Amino acid sequence: MENNVTRLSRKIKSAQLQAGITLEKPVEETCIDLYPQIFFPTSQKKLKLTIRNLLPGFILDVGCGTGWIDLVAKKQGFNVIAADLSADSLEMCRILQTAEGVVFPLFKANLIHMPFRNLTFDSIICCDVLEHINDPHKGLKELNRILKLSGRLCLTIPNKYGVNTFLHDYFMDSLIRPALVKLKLRKDLYSSVDQKLQKYHSHQFSPYNIKTMLVRSGFQVVKTYNLECFSPLFCVPYKFSKKEHVLAKITQTIDTKIVGFAPEVLASEWLIVCEKSPFHMMHERKDLR
Repeated sequence: MENNVTRLSRKIKSAQLQAGITLEKPVEETCIDLYPQIFFPTSQKKLKLTIRNLLPGFILDVGCGTGWIDLVAKKQGFNVIAADLSADSLEMCRILQTAEGVVFPLFKANLIHMPFRNLTFDSIICCDVLEHINDPHKGLKELNRILKLSGRLCLTIPNKYGVNTFLHDYFMDSLIRPALVKLKLRKDLYSSVDQKLQKYHSHQFSPYNIKTMLVRSGFQVVKTYNLECFSPLFCVPYKFSKKEHVLAKITQTIDTKIVGFAPEVLASEWLIVCEKSPFHMMHERKDLR
């Protein structure tokens, strides 16, 4: 693990200089943000399942974050476009592109108003975004608009009843994080960006209401994968350990092996693969005439 961090740190430092971008985060943390699939088994599982379910052609990643999924998709031959509302995230994408010698277009864009024509993309990736926006139904309708008739949406979203939502929305953000900062034990848990952003998820989704919203937005669910179950329980002990990433790798490795056998309601996060519903496609074909 340390060898990975050291090797990637040198690569990222060089890429930062070439791109002319200075980040506030320590380079070691930046490495983990740019290559989470190397350090976290749940991220690796999310990456593999997402790439496996993409259709050939033009891919849009909405809320791309650091662009780590897009990097792999581009290397595997997909025509990738990445979009995010955060300028910081797009800067991280540029550092990753420079480090890997890979280029794909980047857009600063809001999910509610995407700057693309109707029926543009063969596949759309939307990872951990819907729970953060004010109107997820409107966001899904916008994704449906720019997705081709035979296109596919790969959506990841946390479960309202999952461990991750409880810890993030109720426990860490409401109790633990403010207490640690107040006691001056972990000042780094609040960055300047954190202060500007809403701490809680704007929306929470059960298995029923996310699938209902997808249907109302013109999609049909093709497949649902459980991504993780119990491993977020250990996120609090991680924060007090110098072996944070070692502990995460152990618990997440076990979790990814058994989560597939759990019912959807017990999963902490899902990957939901969708296609346009035949009824919605019929109406769009009429509109195109």
